[in-house]
Amino acid sequence: MSACQIGHIGIVGKFSSRNPQQELDTAELLQNNSRHVSLGHTLSGQLNFPRRIATTYLNAAIHDIYRGFVQDVQKFAATIGPNIPVYILKADGGTILIDKSLDCPVQTIHSGPAAGIMGVLATACIKEDAVALDIGGTTTDISVFADGVPLLEPSGVAINGRKTLIRGLYTKSIGVGGDSVIKIEKGDILIGPQREGPAAALDGPFPTPTDAMIVEGIVTFGDQQKAHNAIAVIAKKLHLSVQDAAHAIVEKMSTMIADNVRQILAEINNKPVYTIHELLEGKIIQPKIIYVAGGPAAVAPFIAKKLGYPYSIPEHSEVSNALGVAIARTTAEITILADTEKRELIISEEGCVQSIPHNFSLDDVVEVGRKTLREKAARMGAMPADIIMEVTESQEFNMIRDFYTTGKNIRVKVQIKPGLISASTER
Repeated sequence: MSACQIGHIGIVGKFSSRNPQQELDTAELLQNNSRHVSLGHTLSGQLNFPRRIATTYLNAAIHDIYRGFVQDVQKFAATIGPNIPVYILKADGGTILIDKSLDCPVQTIHSGPAAGIMGVLATACIKEDAVALDIGGTTTDISVFADGVPLLEPSGVAINGRKTLIRGLYTKSIGVGGDSVIKIEKGDILIGPQREGPAAALDGPFPTPTDAMIVEGIVTFGDQQKAHNAIAVIAKKLHLSVQDAAHAIVEKMSTMIADNVRQILAEINNKPVYTIHELLEGKIIQPKIIYVAGGPAAVAPFIAKKLGYPYSIPEHSEVSNALGVAIARTTAEITILADTEKRELIISEEGCVQSIPHNFSLDDVVEVGRKTLREKAARMGAMPADIIMEVTESQEFNMIRDFYTTGKNIRVKVQIKPGLISASTER
């Protein structure tokens, strides 16, 4: 293997979340043959072999790129001042100290959309069912709230079609944003999914929805003449005035986003609804309001009209992502499996195997889980006041052999609730 100069190795055992020893032994044998080894059992305690393979593969694949990113961030932080703690957002809307994230860079995938959701939580007082749109330059991220709580991907997010075990907030991205390229084909306006640079008003090479908004008078920045000239090219192809072409572009963008919102709501309402706190049996999401953030948020009235919802553009919406990340709580989750017949307890994510007495109970397992999670959260950078734990899964089964109970199989999941740090909620 050393002759092949393998940089990264991913090791995944089929039932490693139940017994990680095979992965640990294999890693020890290969520790001198690569720069980094990713172990499947440390990334998730859930069963699902194909998803764990995909998760481990992605973790190994992005490690070098991510390490370079972390080093650049740390160098910049050092220019500001010594010993400044730096956190990075994960897909579940929680943070982790950036140096601790080097073991699990895959957990930071989808952190951009998660930042949008946390930004809405930070800037809007959501209490009801709602839809949130984070309209950027290239994409629009659509998220949904049930009674003010963000939805969760219960089995893990999908990355480019690869189903993973990455715990993440529910969000869908569509390829339309303020800087999307506008083209005309057979008399139809096509927006995105490509982005070739900023708006023409900001010296970009192609007309964009932002230029149309400038012509419409919805936003007032950049060079208005350059925006007018860019939309004039589109207007000529459509045989419309520049003003009418700009209006048609804004309408098309709004329709694309509204249609995707309807589609997403239909998909959600045809399956069980999971929030970051619980499973809502029989819940039907019926949005009462739509929140719109991001640079092109001024298009909100057009989208809201098509959906029939009132809308709100939260204060500081143009930087709500940054606000959300800044006050997001550090989160973690662990899975504890106890087999009292074997007198063994396993915490997969920690690579921990320990002996337990035969009479170990469900309450004992929960207590071990809480203690371990508290210690893990502290290592990840959580403040004591923000370590708010909850048991998300608790199961206990008797094991029967020859008609006799020989022990119990106990499974417990404990998490730190995603949300905002306590200091932000006390304002």
